[in-house]
Amino acid sequence: LLTFILPYTDGYVVRSDFINVRLGALAGQRELQQFLKPLQYCRGPKADLNSNSLDDGTLMSLISSAAGVITSPFDYEFNLKDLEDGIAGRISYPWLSSTPITPRRVALFRGRPNHKTGFPVYAAAKNLGLSLVVIDEPGHWLQPDSDENRDLREAFIPIDITEDDGLPARIATAVAESHYHIDGIFTLSDNYLVSVARAAELMRLPTCPSSAYEVAYDKHQTRRLQAAPHEFASVNSSADLLSIIDSQAFLPTYPLIVKPRTRGWSSEYVTKVRDQAELEAIMAKICKKYPGGALIEPYYDGPELDVNIIVSSGKVLYTEIVDELPSNGDTSDGSSADFLESGVLIPSKLPRYEQDAICKQIADIIIPLGFTDGVFHTEVRLTRSSMAFQADPTTGLVDLAPASSEKADDEKEPAVRAHIVEINARPPGIFSQKLSAHTFGVDYFAARMLAAIADPARLALTSIPFSVSTMPPGAQCHSFMLFLPVLRPGVTDGEDVLNRVMERVPHIAERVVDSHCFFTKGDTLPDPSETVACFARVILASTEGREHVMGMADRVKREYFKD
Repeated sequence: LLTFILPYTDGYVVRSDFINVRLGALAGQRELQQFLKPLQYCRGPKADLNSNSLDDGTLMSLISSAAGVITSPFDYEFNLKDLEDGIAGRISYPWLSSTPITPRRVALFRGRPNHKTGFPVYAAAKNLGLSLVVIDEPGHWLQPDSDENRDLREAFIPIDITEDDGLPARIATAVAESHYHIDGIFTLSDNYLVSVARAAELMRLPTCPSSAYEVAYDKHQTRRLQAAPHEFASVNSSADLLSIIDSQAFLPTYPLIVKPRTRGWSSEYVTKVRDQAELEAIMAKICKKYPGGALIEPYYDGPELDVNIIVSSGKVLYTEIVDELPSNGDTSDGSSADFLESGVLIPSKLPRYEQDAICKQIADIIIPLGFTDGVFHTEVRLTRSSMAFQADPTTGLVDLAPASSEKADDEKEPAVRAHIVEINARPPGIFSQKLSAHTFGVDYFAARMLAAIADPARLALTSIPFSVSTMPPGAQCHSFMLFLPVLRPGVTDGEDVLNRVMERVPHIAERVVDSHCFFTKGDTLPDPSETVACFARVILASTEGREHVMGMADRVKREYFKD
């Protein structure tokens, strides 16, 4: 059976691969084909599609104007209405623009480390009709002017990327000397966000103020947005710590969190301490490795979340809350416990009124700061939430559940308070992006590029999630991203380990949306007692409910621990 996707009116395609992006989960035994080119003009049907007497010529005219086709096996269980409802719920936004879309060029500073992590960015640019120029250091894999690289980017501009005060001017000069007209510039690398914003200011390109990026990058300045001065401190030595404690400028209330003030990656060196001795020990390690020193802040024992927000002209277009399962640092009293993520779930299980309150609290902080356009990935801890992580007495699975027997009143003013842990003034990472795009249909990389070139119309359309009646608002499924830690030192089989696990659970393997092993065969794994590292990530999806996808993730984890 062939099901054709037809344009509903005349217009210019907003994104040429929208069929694969939005209908990918419908594939299964079906085959998807898309026929569109970037920025293509489409003509809507001239015939009455409700007529039962379309002649062959009219049918052929309609087919020739199709944006794509879905090929389905036909059997007695086939239900055309289910397929039509599935399509309508996923193509839930206008995919045609009534006005022509001007071809634009966007520059990406730091072109991603490899093809796999970069491809979603390059593909989004291409299908949005954006010419992509990559700016990076000489020798980057995208620099050679090969056929493969030309398919991913229009041009490559080599530059000295040393992180110093002269970098913004070097970027601006390199762009000017390249003779490429740039309509916008962006980066996905935390440590370059400030420099790229300053470069955009020099080139008078669309950007949020570099001063906002400075606050977001420096965790001390971020903490000042919410916490009282005596609740947190930044130190570079034990002498600094003792001085501020003696002067009562800092009043430590244990447990506390200690972490690098700037930089830091994947919760590296983030530590919960119970007393001053533990505080001084971890602080010395951080200050030795990180020139910016250590940040000491309160530990909030409520649920941890990611809050992703798309903003345009100071207005919130889209929000998403991601539930993070407790880490070892949450469940252990020992200071050696790490805060490496163990798993995240979407859609969130928090009550809708709490989700709305949390997103408003975050927006009310980041927008006045100057973040009026773009995608923002914030990490948040809650206090006074109506929900807490608890183990289910039957299944043993840990998930959010009511913190008390008192029934929540949606009409009452929410008591929940969101404490910002970090403001990442960029989209979430590649794997979180895949998780969100599969679950809600929103492509954060596309949104970031459209914000960079100041295209608010397409940015708004890109921010519209699914509308599947049988699923929670905005979602087409429940999804779980599982983090599998390195368990012991030694030489690894790499991807073969993950393959062996999946071979033992074939019924779960078919529910895997994406997986990635961070080590290749023959690599030496670090000692977990010295370095906390993630071995692999696995994204699972289910239309059968949150508990079902959690159960699958738990089974994969147990099989991995056996291997």
